[in-house]
Amino acid sequence: MRDRTPVERIQFLASHYVPPARVTPSIDFSSLADEDLEEALRTTSPLARVIWKQGPLESQDRSTALMRLAHVCYRSGVTPSMCRVIVVDADKRWGKYHLRGEAGQAEINKIVERAYRG
Repeated sequence: MRDRTPVERIQFLASHYVPPARVTPSIDFSSLADEDLEEALRTTSPLARVIWKQGPLESQDRSTALMRLAHVCYRSGVTPSMCRVIVVDADKRWGKYHLRGEAGQAEINKIVERAYRG
């Protein structure tokens, strides 16, 4: 018991603890090159291709399906720009954000960013 650190010392040291700041990376979509849809789909997993092709499940809304698609692309190792190409194409066919102009594009960017933040 004599070799134990006193509680006061531990409390003093603990009072100096500063939690690390969480850095959330953002993707600069303005600098991304336009990727080819076919190349993007070839790069991703079979599950992503199924989601892209078949669309939302009956129990899912389009937003959830687009988010799921982006996460599957991320886990497949697809680049953010390729993921965005896939999500944009799916959105055009499913009819969610593509008619909303810049606000819709901003929503798609948010979906891809959320997927790549992990």
